[in-house]
Amino acid sequence: MNINEVLKEYPNCYYYNKQRHELAKKGNVDSIADIGTDFARSEMFECAVSCWQHIIDIGQGTAEAYSNLGVSYYYGNGVNQDYKKAVQYYQKAAAKNHPFGMYNLAVACESGNGTPKDINKAIKYYEMAADKGVNMAIDALIRLGLYDEVHGLAYYGRSFNDDSFTLTNNYHSCIDNANGKYRLALAEHGSTYGETLKKEAIHYFLKAISYKKTSEAYYGLATLYKDFKDFDNAIKYYKEAIKINPSSFESYNDMGYCYYQMENDVKALECFKQSYEINPNSMVLRNMGNCYKNLGEFEQADDCYNNADLLENGFTF
Repeated sequence: MNINEVLKEYPNCYYYNKQRHELAKKGNVDSIADIGTDFARSEMFECAVSCWQHIIDIGQGTAEAYSNLGVSYYYGNGVNQDYKKAVQYYQKAAAKNHPFGMYNLAVACESGNGTPKDINKAIKYYEMAADKGVNMAIDALIRLGLYDEVHGLAYYGRSFNDDSFTLTNNYHSCIDNANGKYRLALAEHGSTYGETLKKEAIHYFLKAISYKKTSEAYYGLATLYKDFKDFDNAIKYYKEAIKINPSSFESYNDMGYCYYQMENDVKALECFKQSYEINPNSMVLRNMGNCYKNLGEFEQADDCYNNADLLENGFTF
């Protein structure tokens, strides 16, 4: 889409701003960049990308545009996912001292996506972003053991005013944030910091759901509760995931696991059977076998275990 087509679409954006629109039509670069962010917050990603790409193509790319376009390529929002292009844009944003450009570049360096894995370079950019008040960069430094929970936060001075669509202002960013906090919470399980991370992850899953009720978001939240052994809440959210996506065999299987851990083998077996109907596999057969065994139905248990062996050896039945 060219910029004129995109600006014609802007009145349909949830975050439409008339004054910004008028300035953009006159070629104001900052307004076009801000309209791109408005589109991104409304999850109209192709329009967002067109805005940022336009001001870059005319040689007036802002740090925000480079950073946001990098995010678009990193996650495949409005464009085909391309880690290398994402890193190129992150580097341009970081060179312009953009806080989230620095943070996102650090993430890429740590993971090795689009650039050689380099933990020292990652730490460098995390520190630069943390000095500019990016909370997620502070979290990363604590996770890497460079600062303990108290001194790390005291040294950097945590900001409570992060305001970027890349972090928490749309569905996809909330899901990414939730999953990141969730993984960290598991790694820090049993500590005060781990409990804080768990609460933050729950917050972001619920915030994602407030933007868009999806099976993915409910499943992620349910699985968090499952992994922290809060089986009642896990079952509650697995049921929500299934309402949206009745073919989610993972939700049925994991809900069965919760019932199994609660020693409700009848309910667990029902869930495992549903999962197996959607996606026959040896793992769920063994789960069914365990339930039958607990229920004293040993012949059915043996059938499940034997059929699981056949599947794993490439046989059908």
